[in-house]
Amino acid sequence: MERIELKSLPFGVNMRNIHINMRDHEGMARIASLIGKPIRLDRANEERPTNSFSGVLFEVEASKPLSTILALIYDSAKVYTVNVDYNCVPVRCN
Repeated sequence: MERIELKSLPFGVNMRNIHINMRDHEGMARIASLIGKPIRLDRANEERPTNSFSGVLFEVEASKPLSTILALIYDSAKVYTVNVDYNCVPVRCN
């Protein structure tokens, strides 16, 4: 059997504890770019940007580790933490 090496994978991600000033489309795109290439925001987030929770579909490089905590600097001084939960993480083969 031929071995196929995947360069990137799509992942559904839930992000929690998003600062209120980062919940607009631009802020979510900046946060999402720390994980990978954002493909789509959850419809609930688009309709209710006031939630501190957001679902995003990403394309992530297969060779990189998956971040579960993101530290964001806001207003050049305050550090906010965003928690990241992956909906389904495949097993990596060696």
